[in-house]
Amino acid sequence: MASNEITSGDRLSLTLFLSITVHALIILGVGFTYGMQKTSTPPLIEITLAENPQDEAPEDHDYLAQANQDGGGQSEEKGRPKKAQKAVTPGVPEGKSAVQAAPQPQPEPKKADEAVVTARDSKTSAPEPDQSAKEEVRTPSRAELINARTQVARSSEFSAESRDVYARYPTKRRIDARTKQHAAAAYMREWVSKVEEIGNLNYPSEARTRGLTGTLILEVTLRPDGSLIDTRVLDASRHPVLDQAAERIVELSSPFSRVPKEVLGGNDLLVITRTWQFRNQGLSAN
Repeated sequence: MASNEITSGDRLSLTLFLSITVHALIILGVGFTYGMQKTSTPPLIEITLAENPQDEAPEDHDYLAQANQDGGGQSEEKGRPKKAQKAVTPGVPEGKSAVQAAPQPQPEPKKADEAVVTARDSKTSAPEPDQSAKEEVRTPSRAELINARTQVARSSEFSAESRDVYARYPTKRRIDARTKQHAAAAYMREWVSKVEEIGNLNYPSEARTRGLTGTLILEVTLRPDGSLIDTRVLDASRHPVLDQAAERIVELSSPFSRVPKEVLGGNDLLVITRTWQFRNQGLSAN
């Protein structure tokens, strides 16, 4: 009858078998890997911050933003608001403030204990260092530190308020002598009539005395309420006194009547460009 008892020989055989198996796995470099499922990254969406939100959405958009914004300006290229640049103070390393860059007060060196000098050491004295090579370290005063901190704060505030002129300027409606729209032409006639009337009443005395004549092109920018923003001479005459007189006459004529909505056409400002003539001691528009 066979015996089922495990002998010491069986244990030794099992131990040898497991030992040989483990060493074989190590020598042959057999390993186990766990397959991980790859995940796809969703595409990124670039969003531009709208500085001046508006109620109406633009007909054609260039970027995505948290609100509607219809940018204007005179550039035909796409432009987005730029980040405010950090203020740069002359003499201050990048990444440090003026207070951090200011020289810090140096601690006074501690007095060393008097050492016993042997006769041999006393005969050989080390040469004194050149005093001209030492750099003079000046400790800034409290007022200088406060002044430097104030200048940095003002520069940072100014830079934070800087903006991209092409992306954030208000849109402009431009009209001139070639305008055919009925509402725009009617407003143009009323505007020209007022400027001519004020101009003839305030004709420059120097031009009348010297008999000066000339032609110039003037650009005028108005707000929707008819108030004047700016005047600019696009094509000057031969006499600066006439150019200055034209700008002064427009300033005396302002404010003008309110600009109708159909003339603005959804824009923020109205720009009028006209040619003016000083002739026969009178002012007229072409």
